[in-house]
Amino acid sequence: MKLKLMNKPNGIELNQSIERFREDLLLGKQVFSEPKMVACFGGSSIRDDTTYKNDAIKLAEMLARKGISLVTGGGSGIMSAVNRGAYDVDPKKSFGLRVHAINEETQERTTAVPQENLHDFNSLAIRLLTLIGCSDAIVFFPGGFGTLEEVFSLLVRVRLHLMERMPIYFYGKRFWTGLISWMASEVVEVGAIKQEDLGLFNIEDNIEIIAKQIIDKLG
Repeated sequence: MKLKLMNKPNGIELNQSIERFREDLLLGKQVFSEPKMVACFGGSSIRDDTTYKNDAIKLAEMLARKGISLVTGGGSGIMSAVNRGAYDVDPKKSFGLRVHAINEETQERTTAVPQENLHDFNSLAIRLLTLIGCSDAIVFFPGGFGTLEEVFSLLVRVRLHLMERMPIYFYGKRFWTGLISWMASEVVEVGAIKQEDLGLFNIEDNIEIIAKQIIDKLG
């Protein structure tokens, strides 16, 4: 049955999903063949005068050397750094899942992902489900609205038991502490989440600790 498209200005993403849902799902299945994979999220416009890009490269290098694949949103900034780190160790360990609708006219294709590992999705929703669904651990680097949306989309799914728990890291205490403090005080205080929900993730400042714990977990 063909569904009727929404004749509303805010129905753009839903219309795309209705028309291309099956196409995205079939595309997502190609990524699930990797036995060990870590998804890294982070801002596409992170400034170069921070250490986060170098730290992202370092993490990816350490994981790739242990045979663990890295997958990102296939964009610039933190994503490009992660892909570069994995690619320099083993190109086959670098994956990028992009979305057509995001700056399609200006977005450059990264050179740190082999063509066969670079996939273009139609919708943000299915792209995100693929990123978290194919991963055995997830690392959030600093980012903006897009990264924050991905953070809470993941935590909602874990909290509602829609997916099994996995190692989830927030890298960069200085960046994340304000958000976590607000959650621990205001959000817990009004009963919107429970205190134990703050244990769904770890905040870490040492990239080597994150790498070691993920490697130990995945074997």
